[in-house]
Amino acid sequence: MKLLLSFLTSAFLLASAFSSAQAATWTYETTATVTSGRPISDIWGASDSAVWAVGGTASTTELWKWNGSSWATQSTGATANHAGVWGVDASNVWIVGRGGRIDKTTNGGTNWSQQASGLPASALIRGIWGSSASDVWAVAGDFNDTNIVYITHFNGTTWTPYAQSFTGGLRSVWGSSANDIWAVGDGGNVLHYNGTAWSYVNVGVTTPIFRVWGLDASNVWLVTSNATLLKYNGTTWQSFPNTGITATNQLRSITGSSATNLYVVTDNGTQNMYHYNGTSWALETTNTPSNNTLVSLWSTNNATKFWAGGTPVIISGTAAAQAAAPTVTSPTHASVTHNSATLGGNVTSDNTSAITARGVVLAKTSDDSTPTIGEPNVSNLTGTGTTGVFTVNASSLTPSTGYTYAAYATNGIGTTYTSTSSFTTSAPPGVAVTSLVRSGATPSNASSVSWTLTFPSAVTGVTATNFSLSGAAATGSSIGTPTTANSGVTWTIPVTTGSTDGALTLTLANATGLSQVVSNVPFGGESYTIDKTAPTVQSVTRLTPAGQTTNLTTVVFRVTYSEPVTLNSPETARFSVVPMNGSTVVASVTGVTGTGNTRDVSVSVTSGTGEFRLRVID
Repeated sequence: MKLLLSFLTSAFLLASAFSSAQAATWTYETTATVTSGRPISDIWGASDSAVWAVGGTASTTELWKWNGSSWATQSTGATANHAGVWGVDASNVWIVGRGGRIDKTTNGGTNWSQQASGLPASALIRGIWGSSASDVWAVAGDFNDTNIVYITHFNGTTWTPYAQSFTGGLRSVWGSSANDIWAVGDGGNVLHYNGTAWSYVNVGVTTPIFRVWGLDASNVWLVTSNATLLKYNGTTWQSFPNTGITATNQLRSITGSSATNLYVVTDNGTQNMYHYNGTSWALETTNTPSNNTLVSLWSTNNATKFWAGGTPVIISGTAAAQAAAPTVTSPTHASVTHNSATLGGNVTSDNTSAITARGVVLAKTSDDSTPTIGEPNVSNLTGTGTTGVFTVNASSLTPSTGYTYAAYATNGIGTTYTSTSSFTTSAPPGVAVTSLVRSGATPSNASSVSWTLTFPSAVTGVTATNFSLSGAAATGSSIGTPTTANSGVTWTIPVTTGSTDGALTLTLANATGLSQVVSNVPFGGESYTIDKTAPTVQSVTRLTPAGQTTNLTTVVFRVTYSEPVTLNSPETARFSVVPMNGSTVVASVTGVTGTGNTRDVSVSVTSGTGEFRLRVID
């Protein structure tokens, strides 16, 4: 590194860009005059209006701050080069460098104070990163021996060197969280920290690795001195395409907004920056004076602006907006009932790609607490329109049940979901049984009878288990499957009768499984009288005339049964006249009157003499 710094000059590059796969257009500006021969080795910013650039040589320093409109110099009081910079916000920033030196500002660089790193004077700290103001790591090599490794940690109060025996001086450190940190350096040295300890990771590289940087835990890149790129996918390190990078010089730094929008810089003056669009790399036109080399690169968290540093110039630029997945916010629910709800969201931007679908994904919380399209037990309630607030209706929900949902929108780039939200449906509204009546006549000797159950509004889920039978005839009787012809307002409940006579009453005994609460269960219905025993004739007597001998043309017999009967029509067919003992009487049954268990049967005599009697036909 000492030999490299002896011939590099210094520069900044500033590019303003959007989250896109389209390269920036870089132009030269002159608001900073970095001293010739003092390379800018690192850049970091809290925002696009608070950016620091550091560098220098073994005996000089460079420290610049960008305020959103111009660059101005600052000073830590150090006399040897600054090599790295990082902070937690626009006020709290650290600078590291030669001599194991660490400086910190708490007021945005107005004042800097030196902190004891715990490292020797031969240490050259080139990388710094933290997950918070009380969890910061600095990594270093030794400018007298490239095999020596230094690691020191800041806990919010004190820097403490980390005891280790690794080899290959470290140059860069980056992490996705306090438990996932990478450090890289000379000899292909790659270390990983898991929240407890640092360990060596073999990535198959033996040349110096200049920078490690990532988007998240599953998208981490490193760049090397021989134009090689590697990417970590969350499980393994793999070779990353470098098609299009024609420079054979060292790749010095990398940044970007996505896996399809990356920049790297090199120390080749004529080929000092490349852009990756998701397929291949292409040389950028940076317009740096005299084809200056670039060694550092940084972008804001939202990747709307980019800076690069190297030789003594500053350039800035913009990139045309590129389509991105939609922006969706504000998952909402309203008008929640026992079986429905109104859900929605707000598509605040289509991000220059037309919306092709939007809606809400919904699931019972017990089935899926993070629903997405296409998952089991997840309903996709599609809406209409493109951007702005929208709502969809959820129906046929289960009462008294928790649901989780998220709004989403899809365009040509992808699908974006809001954070999840939840609600609970109410208990079903109560109804009262209107009636439970016989569907047929009573008494009955039929093998099956039925009742009609009526509600004031539709009730579903009715089964045989909701009913009970009582009365003497309940013995041997069984309830069949209820049916409805009008979506649940009325139900027909069939009952197969047994062989026992007596009363048979149907009761709606419970409301288990019904779609609504029934307020008046148990509800007793009307009763049938079941009579499976056939009636018998108790007596047949003369009614008129009272005497046995008569010359009347009409006589009346009274038939008495063992129980009330209903005779098939015509009732006259149930009786006949039978002449006896040689009688010549000609007679016929002409009428039947009476109800219940008695019938009066009229017989008309047309001729003849002799004895006859009335016969009762079964």
